[in-house]
Amino acid sequence: MVTARIAERLRAALLLPGRLPALVLLAVLVTLRLVDPAPIEELRLRAFDLAQLLAPRTQHDDRVKVVTIDEESLAKLGQ
Repeated sequence: MVTARIAERLRAALLLPGRLPALVLLAVLVTLRLVDPAPIEELRLRAFDLAQLLAPRTQHDDRVKVVTIDEESLAKLGQ
């Protein structure tokens, strides 16, 4: 009884306008991404390169900075 009701709701949800084509498109795109044929890979890499040209990553200074705090500096600058 409960399973039939769930199955009916699922069937009704799939029949909503546009739902089935969207799921089919999603399945095709996921399959293309998993298979990753050469033309799709080339397109993906070119899109990444273009994104890096338009908004490049910011460079962060990852070097370590050593700071010495002595009594004279504390007296001069405060805490």
